[in-house]
Amino acid sequence: MDKKIEKSEAARQLDAKLHALRSKVRRWLVFDGLVYLFAWTVGLIVVDYAIDRFFAMDRAQRGVMLILILAILIRMAFKRLVKPLRASLSDDALCREVEQKNEALAEELISAFQFSRQDWSAASGISAEMVDATIAEGVKVADAVSFDTALNQKRLKSNRIKVFGLAGVVGLIGLLSVTTTNGRIWLNRNLLLGDAEWPLDFHLKVVGVDNGRLVAPRGDNWPVIAEVKDGYRRLPDRLEVQIRTAAGRSIEAMDKLDDGTRFRLLLQNVQEELEFRVAGDRTITPWYKVMLVERPEVEAVDLMATPPAYSEIAAHPLPPGKGPYYVLRGTKLKVAGKANKDLAGAVLIAGDAGYDMPLQNHQAFEVELGPELVVPGIYGVELHDKESVVSPETGEPVPLTSKGGAAFTLRYREDTKPKLKAKAMGISSLVTPGAVIPYQCSAKDDFRVTELNIEYAWQHDDLETGVKTNRADSIIPSGVVDLLDEAEVQFQDRIEVSSFEAPLGSSLSLVFHAMDNDTVSGPKQGSSARIQLRVVSEAELRDDILRREKEARQAFEQVAKSQDRLITDAQAAQVAIRDEGELSANSRAMMNQLQKKQKLLGTSITPIAKRLETISLEVLNNRLETEDSALLKRLRSNILNPMSNLREREVPALAAQFDEVRRMGDQAQRNQAIFAAIQGQDQVARTMERILRFMVKNEEFQQAINLLSEIQKSQKEVLEMTEEEKARRVRDLLKAQGSEGKE
Repeated sequence: MDKKIEKSEAARQLDAKLHALRSKVRRWLVFDGLVYLFAWTVGLIVVDYAIDRFFAMDRAQRGVMLILILAILIRMAFKRLVKPLRASLSDDALCREVEQKNEALAEELISAFQFSRQDWSAASGISAEMVDATIAEGVKVADAVSFDTALNQKRLKSNRIKVFGLAGVVGLIGLLSVTTTNGRIWLNRNLLLGDAEWPLDFHLKVVGVDNGRLVAPRGDNWPVIAEVKDGYRRLPDRLEVQIRTAAGRSIEAMDKLDDGTRFRLLLQNVQEELEFRVAGDRTITPWYKVMLVERPEVEAVDLMATPPAYSEIAAHPLPPGKGPYYVLRGTKLKVAGKANKDLAGAVLIAGDAGYDMPLQNHQAFEVELGPELVVPGIYGVELHDKESVVSPETGEPVPLTSKGGAAFTLRYREDTKPKLKAKAMGISSLVTPGAVIPYQCSAKDDFRVTELNIEYAWQHDDLETGVKTNRADSIIPSGVVDLLDEAEVQFQDRIEVSSFEAPLGSSLSLVFHAMDNDTVSGPKQGSSARIQLRVVSEAELRDDILRREKEARQAFEQVAKSQDRLITDAQAAQVAIRDEGELSANSRAMMNQLQKKQKLLGTSITPIAKRLETISLEVLNNRLETEDSALLKRLRSNILNPMSNLREREVPALAAQFDEVRRMGDQAQRNQAIFAAIQGQDQVARTMERILRFMVKNEEFQQAINLLSEIQKSQKEVLEMTEEEKARRVRDLLKAQGSEGKE
């Protein structure tokens, strides 16, 4: 029993030594692992500080760096601490390690340990005394040696020093991170992932960025403006914007603004979301994301114009996209439309003015402009979104508005003044006091003619007395009232010169006026061309008529001479083509020239005939002759009628005959035809001679009448002078008798 107890005590002694050794091994491993862990911690902190200090990592990069550091430290702790400490250290391995460090043990320790772990009491054939002796010898040997020799004591001591030293460094770093400026910045940026910034020569701020986002309308040219914050040590010479999109990366230089504290880059036509940051020297901003928002747009707009009441035009829509639109002054305009999204408001822009357009629901808008607001110009609808964007120029929120939507142009359709045409018929610029002036007038307006009158004015200068008299007034033509209130008024009438009471020698003018029904900017007055007349005596008018008759006769004499020359040309042509079977080119050209000249001669008679016809009407309208007077009868029967017959029938027929001669192929028929044409020319020439004789006789008759008028005028003047002298003598006689009676 005592032996059993001794064996158990020896085994426990040996186990205690191995347990103590195992604890020392674990402590050795802890110090060895902490050296690596603290060393990597210090190294990673230094590297992280250096990278962020000199390259200014953004938040995402700093987050990645923090994760990498933690991952490395966790891996190092697992590899150098957790894994070694979790490894199982067997008693046999410890014993062998002790025996290797102590050669004198010669495996006695491992033998004693192995014997002590088993119960040999029940084993047969085993000497218990020998087992006990082996165990006792092993315990004795174990007591004689130090198990600590199995450990690298030198390294353990070194690791202890390193651990405390590195721990002090880590503690110092921690202290510096809360007590120094750079330390706090590193702590905020790299452990807390805050927004603290390293002290640099300058710091940048991007205007309009909020929570890392810059909001811009899609499709706009949107500026990126970077400002140098206050407190800078120096200003940057150059900044650039680094841009990254799904398509790749790019770098754009910014333009310097103002005093060098602001830089600007215009992003062209931003259609997709992107990220950017601003960099210059060692300063770099975080990555900012450009978020796109849609501007409100006009989906449809309807225009309804209501013209002024006087136009009697019903309200009507203006066709979309067909501008510019022409409207009358005084028109009302209704603008209604719909947007593609909910709105906060809508404004109709007209030049420098803006008119609120009340919302009918969240997307529809409508406004009606009164006549005083509808003016020519370019109109546009500006929509105000419920969203807003920060203006990069000012940094202030501004409402998101539409971009140039639904523009249209209005122009005035002028309600022009009435257009008048008026002309006197059958008179010249000279009229007698007893004349009648036939006239023709037409007045046309865009809508309605409401008034029409004739304004007359005369002025007379008395050369003997030097007195000037004048008069101006207006009259309403008879019967015109029943024709008014129409867009077009046409009528003919006559005016008696005597109604104007214009004296002989006075200048008389007539102007026709018409008023329209424009109640907005009118009424407007239209006027005809002025008809200028001079009031003369019958003798003066007859002299003028005689002069014009002579001019007409002289012009007709030239026509008659031309006809004689044509006869000569035709006779020469007759001789030239007499023996030709088929007309040559020269002969055909000769016939063609005869035909043209004969036709032109007939045309030249027309103005002469019209001149004489005007003279005949003028004689009637000035009441120089009656319709059945011998002068007018001879003028018409002997001059005008034969002249009209020449220009309308005989001369055109001759021209046609020469054209037929040119076309004829038979020689005999052609010679006969040209002979007949020449005979026709002779007949025309004789008719012209007869007309000329009557024109001369008519002039002589007119001269006789003029002479008779002069005689009558002279007799009248002599009679007036006689009567005046007679009256003077009677007055003198009465005056003399009165003087004698007084005596």
